[in-house]
Amino acid sequence: CTQPSLKEMTVKALEILSKDEDGFFLMIEAGQIDWAGHANDIASAMAEMDDLNSTLEWLEEYVSNNQETLVVVTADHNTGGMSMGLKGGGYRWEPKYLRNLTASPRTIANQQMKQGFEPVKISEQLGFELTAEEIKTLKVAHRKNKKQLFTELKSVINKRTNTGWTTSGHTGGDVPVFAFG
Repeated sequence: CTQPSLKEMTVKALEILSKDEDGFFLMIEAGQIDWAGHANDIASAMAEMDDLNSTLEWLEEYVSNNQETLVVVTADHNTGGMSMGLKGGGYRWEPKYLRNLTASPRTIANQQMKQGFEPVKISEQLGFELTAEEIKTLKVAHRKNKKQLFTELKSVINKRTNTGWTTSGHTGGDVPVFAFG
């Protein structure tokens, strides 16, 4: 059983709630963005942001057809303190390494622990060729445990994308508030 996307859950919720003649309030939370921030997992964070973006695009269309609707978008806090474009990477962020991922680092780690260490399969799922040094590091992590492999997979992706993290907790940074409708 796979979890429906945020957009699919939103569409279903609005299908049900819009039948109420008295109106309704619906809170939609893209909470896995927070989880990805806590895990310092840029791959999952961007996938979850893409899911949120698809939901917001659908909601824009919904609002245009339902003029009495207001959508407010915000967050309760920032998590992870992500920085883009590390000094050692020429201050460039490289999201191209995220575009071809076919699985999250957690999923890859889980699969590798079940089926044995397969660097070719990891490269296929990451969407880029691993270096000999990356393979060596991942192999050592695989021998330790799933958590260590997950950590090292995230590290490979963070280095390739030039993504940094200041914490695995919440930050004190401001969060924006957007509204339409």
